[in-house]
Amino acid sequence: MEPQHLKSVLESLLFVSNKPLKLKDLAGFLQQPENDIRTALESLAAERRNSGVVVLDNNGEYQLATNSANSTQVKNFLNAELREKLTDATVEVLAIIAYPAYLQGRDRSHSRREFPI
Repeated sequence: MEPQHLKSVLESLLFVSNKPLKLKDLAGFLQQPENDIRTALESLAAERRNSGVVVLDNNGEYQLATNSANSTQVKNFLNAELREKLTDATVEVLAIIAYPAYLQGRDRSHSRREFPI
């Protein structure tokens, strides 16, 4: 696979993955030598070093993450987004889920103040 295309594919895989990807697994899936995968990931990481999204390497496991230089703004944004999205009903559901002992031996329909839908 051409190096530029390999970098593009790796970036796409890192973007859609919900967990770090191992070098060995990437090489096997893409049927490419580990050295080629490593070289492409190192190149991709160097290109993204000063961008908002960076490539992290944790002992051969790779993932995309926000740049730590932007952590304050990202944290504030996420906190604001979360506050906007949580309705009273959502908070109530989360409280019920977070406190399973409350539901032990009880019918879930009796856990809410209102009647079930």
